[in-house]
Amino acid sequence: MSSGRARRLPVSCEPCRSRKIRCPRDATPCGTCQRRGIPAVACQYAKRTPYSSLSLYAQSSSDAGHADSASNTDLAARVRKLEQLLQTALDTGSRSVAPSTHTPPAALNDSYLSPVSEAPPPPIERLEGSLHTTEAGYQRFIPHSMLWSPDQAQRIETVSVSSPFGLARSSSIDELLAALPSRKACHELVNAYFSSFASLFHILHDPTFHQQYAGFVEDPQSMPLAWLALLYSILATAVLALPPDSELLVDLSRKINPLQRCTELTHRYRDMMVRCLEADNYLWNHNVTTLQALIIFIHGLSHSNGQTWTLLGLAHHLALNIGCHVDPEYFALGVLECEERRRSWAGLMMLYTNQNTALGHIGLPHTALSASSRPPADLDDADLGQDNFERSNTHGRATQMTYILLKFRLYDICAEICANVLCKQTPNLDLVQRIDDTLRQERSSWESRLTEAIEIAPVPVHHIAHLNILYSYSNHLTLLLHQRQALDPQFALPVRRWASNRCLETAKHLLEVHATLNEAPELTPFRWYGRGLGSFHAFHAAALLAHLLQTKSVNDDGKVYMDVLQRCLSRFKSLAEYSSVCEKAAPVLQLIL
Repeated sequence: MSSGRARRLPVSCEPCRSRKIRCPRDATPCGTCQRRGIPAVACQYAKRTPYSSLSLYAQSSSDAGHADSASNTDLAARVRKLEQLLQTALDTGSRSVAPSTHTPPAALNDSYLSPVSEAPPPPIERLEGSLHTTEAGYQRFIPHSMLWSPDQAQRIETVSVSSPFGLARSSSIDELLAALPSRKACHELVNAYFSSFASLFHILHDPTFHQQYAGFVEDPQSMPLAWLALLYSILATAVLALPPDSELLVDLSRKINPLQRCTELTHRYRDMMVRCLEADNYLWNHNVTTLQALIIFIHGLSHSNGQTWTLLGLAHHLALNIGCHVDPEYFALGVLECEERRRSWAGLMMLYTNQNTALGHIGLPHTALSASSRPPADLDDADLGQDNFERSNTHGRATQMTYILLKFRLYDICAEICANVLCKQTPNLDLVQRIDDTLRQERSSWESRLTEAIEIAPVPVHHIAHLNILYSYSNHLTLLLHQRQALDPQFALPVRRWASNRCLETAKHLLEVHATLNEAPELTPFRWYGRGLGSFHAFHAAALLAHLLQTKSVNDDGKVYMDVLQRCLSRFKSLAEYSSVCEKAAPVLQLIL
């Protein structure tokens, strides 16, 4: 079949042949590869290697030895050349990752997992690369696999700050500043944000932002466009925290209905936030401030029944582009910048978890996305600036980051409930009992950190709000865990009775928490949560409780539970004017009762 002829080999170099472009074949590298910046070691031509005649492989021992020696010499030279190119590329980076032999230091919060789990935390994935920062402050993460060309970093540093496709709206700084409310109103909205939303979703380092805000008041045009977008994002979110009868709402909006006033203002400031980002060409030029503006914007949108899934994808890929998924300690950044990056990634994962649940992807854990970033330190902002900074929380009291870390533990439990209880045709009752015990232990850990601290000395009011919100969410999970066993006749009577008692007890407590969030005077800054997600949890509890009462699952305490339901219905009716959730829930609960 074979006549000993050599196979016809391509005459173009490998890079030109793979891209199917003309190769001049004039040198190594060829003219085309020189224009494209491809190094000489990559511009290679296929060598003629006979393969069909055994006689062509028969070489003398001296020829074979000479060939091996030449091949080894050529290979060694190529290895040295590649090492030089890699070292040059790493040296040109503005900041580089530590060597692969680096071992991350141990930390108290190496995992979001619940402490009651006996399984060790999963190993941290190594993601290596370089973080490049331009003179304008924009950042980009370059994986090591992309640093194959010696001038790659140089081209990254000289990227144009203008949109290559003309997609951005051109807005002057004067136009963007003119849409801000008065200085007094701006102060009030910023204070409203930091006294409500910021404590539950603690992404920013408060002292740093307040210092930047003071500089903005002195010279508004000196602040970067990304920071101005962050300010508008804060204003749009802060409007949601204002009381419905707030005079500030009346001054800023001409609408009559309180809900319409809030909607108009949030839309106004969100539009300006987007215009600031577009003027900054955020799709190509971005940094941590850009990401913070998007995350706070999405968080506020999620609490006003807005669509966030597409924006979450944008924020996620922007975070990847600036390397927020890689633990910032590898980049040798400062303490504050490290924690801002960790908080941003944690906030993004919280938003992903909530949106996955809303879309029905209830079993997808927050750890599904590849990352090596560790959780934020369980410390107050004031502790981060100290010289003897340590990530560990040695005093054991609640901090500004405690709520987020505890919420992630509940997310882990939620993922387990979804995967092993809700998605199973017949859940394992031993597993249900174990998860129930885990929830009880979690609640016990909150009470040891929050309730006991409240009894010993006064604590910030946001810790009281955190405790009630954690109670609301954990009760919601408990109802999801037991409601099927309480209602499905396929389970034995003792199992249904036990599950019914757990649902009755939990639903009653959840409705009491809902009353606290919406009626306690000290929790007024957090009533936006009670009107929104808190009311959704309350409706779930009220509907299940009413169904259990109708099926006569209650013996002696039926009147007590009915009183709780009637009070819940009254709250829904009183909040219907300010809450779209309560507006829909009130008539439904009225019909059920």
